[in-house]
Amino acid sequence: MEKLSSKQGGVQQFGYYAPLDPFYLSLYSISSGAAPFADSILNPTKVEISDKFVEGVEKYKTAIANGYMNPPTFDLTNVMSSFKPSANAGRSCSVPGILFRLL
Repeated sequence: MEKLSSKQGGVQQFGYYAPLDPFYLSLYSISSGAAPFADSILNPTKVEISDKFVEGVEKYKTAIANGYMNPPTFDLTNVMSSFKPSANAGRSCSVPGILFRLL
C-alpha cells in the first residue's frame, strides 16, 4: 500500500481503496483462518469479533493514519477516475484464466 500511495501536486492518491464495513474487514480474519464477522450477509443471526478481526482492523487503522488507504469518509463512487489510461489502454491481457482490459 505504501509504495502505491502518493501526494503529488496536493492530490492524495491512496495505495488501497476499499469500503470500510465489518463484512469487508472480515475477509482479513477469514483469510487468516479465523471466523467471519457474521454467519450470513443476509439476515445474520450471530456475529463474532475474533482476534484476527481486531488485528485486521488495527492494520486498516494504521494504513489510514499513514495515508496509504482511504479514510471511512472517502467517497468511493468515482474512485476509478483517479487512474489515468496507460499506453496499453484497450488491450486485453490474460492472467491465469482471467481476461481483463488494461486501464
